[in-house]
Amino acid sequence: MADASADLQCANNCGPQEIWIRSKAKFSAEFNIPDIWWTEYNRKTNGFFGSQDVLDDAEKVSGYVTWSHFQTKQVQPDKDDPDKDYDYYWTKVNIFTQWLVSKRQVVLSFAQKNGTLKTQNEIRQALLRSLVDRELTNPFWVYHKLLSLVLDLNNASIWMFRDCVRAIEKSDDHTSKEPDYRRLHNLARHGIHIVEVLSVTCETIQRIAAGHRAWVEESSRSAEESSRSVEESSRSSGQAPPLSFTKSVREQLSFYEQTASSFRHRMLSTKDRLTNEINLSFNQIAQKDSKATLAGGQTIKRLTIMSVVFLPATFVSAIFSTSFFNFSPEAKRWAVSPMFWVYWAVAIPVTIFIPVAWRLWDLWEHRSSPRDDRGEGSEVSGMEFKNGDVEMQPTRRRIGHILPTIGTHRRV
Repeated sequence: MADASADLQCANNCGPQEIWIRSKAKFSAEFNIPDIWWTEYNRKTNGFFGSQDVLDDAEKVSGYVTWSHFQTKQVQPDKDDPDKDYDYYWTKVNIFTQWLVSKRQVVLSFAQKNGTLKTQNEIRQALLRSLVDRELTNPFWVYHKLLSLVLDLNNASIWMFRDCVRAIEKSDDHTSKEPDYRRLHNLARHGIHIVEVLSVTCETIQRIAAGHRAWVEESSRSAEESSRSVEESSRSSGQAPPLSFTKSVREQLSFYEQTASSFRHRMLSTKDRLTNEINLSFNQIAQKDSKATLAGGQTIKRLTIMSVVFLPATFVSAIFSTSFFNFSPEAKRWAVSPMFWVYWAVAIPVTIFIPVAWRLWDLWEHRSSPRDDRGEGSEVSGMEFKNGDVEMQPTRRRIGHILPTIGTHRRV
């Protein structure tokens, strides 16, 4: 009564921070919630499973608590404009369970911020569907039922992502207009997130299965050590949990583990299909660029041919237009200056000097550049495969012949 009055007085006079601290302390004491569950990194992680024993004042096991967190990401095209960026939303399942030897069962489902009521109703229905008393003897009965819903959410997430990828595969827009690379890469980003949370889900289910095996082994060991007491519960008295239901939970968890792994492989293959479409778009753009470059090269080739055709006549016209030649209409004859040799004396050396100077400058530039840039003196070690084994060999080769070819390949 005094605690209730103190709580009421604090609710009227205390600030939000103090109310939160008092509420958290009472909540933790009532349901045996460990401090680690309230940490910030625990709230922001993408999935986990934890468990620990509940001890009474005599340091005897009086219960068992578990906590878990699952996430899924759903991606879908914009309903109003399919050409816009993809819509997405997160679904989070955050569960805390308390199992006591007094057969008291508490399951806390924490609603996510901006979460849907549908998810909470689905969790409630999954836990209460076909619930029988014998299931309450095993603290992992919650996951026996809950993981089916978690896998349903992951399955829906994968197929929604697959529908987006399939729409891209069936679309032929890339043949008529530039691909929307930002939209494609945003979808790839969503795919990376889905693979991430699905991988964590697989690991979380493995941890749940390992936790269940450890609990069964400890319960069986406790049953052998304290079998003389039959009125106490299985956890503290030594009564082993019902083998039939324990085996059912173990087999079901194993099935969920395998199913989650198959979901992950399916998601990875779907993500690879999206990567293939992105690479195809890059290659098609590169192909268009190559065709445009080839067309431009043909135009330059035509201009070059035209220049070559007119070059001899231009050269002849340029020579005869110099002051070394003169046509006198009165004498009706051409007059050639005796100094015409000066033209050749200057033109020929200059013509020879220009390519020679260019070559000398090129050689000087190569010699003054660092040795690594020329690839001289640099060596790389390699591995040789022999009889199926990898052996480190002192095989070395010059990379000077490799570097000049790197720039000729375009990354797509």
